[in-house]
Amino acid sequence: MGAKVGVLSFMVGSPNRLYPQVLKIYKMMGKELSIFRYGDLGACLKTKVLNNYIFSLTAFATAETINIGIKNGLEQIKLNEILNVSSGQNFNSCINKPVPGLTPNNAASHGFRGGFSIEL
Repeated sequence: MGAKVGVLSFMVGSPNRLYPQVLKIYKMMGKELSIFRYGDLGACLKTKVLNNYIFSLTAFATAETINIGIKNGLEQIKLNEILNVSSGQNFNSCINKPVPGLTPNNAASHGFRGGFSIEL
């Protein structure tokens, strides 16, 4: 998603002395506000795993919440709108929307077929 629209965040693990050189390369791919020097080698991978963990949990919780709503007669678009102005709001309810029909260009609305990541 972020890669398609040019809003990726980058975490850079490098010694302090090398960071200015590395930063020049990353600035060709992203905005400096989205580039983070984050410790030595390995720290970024650990952070990425943790980020993916919370992303996966909220994707599952969002999909299950909306599915429970649908099975109980609630209209999915209105339910999602209400979640997004309430305490249930999260990246998945706002952007990813892991339920078919809520976002025309996401994987859920296209039978979960592979896309950009496979093309890499």
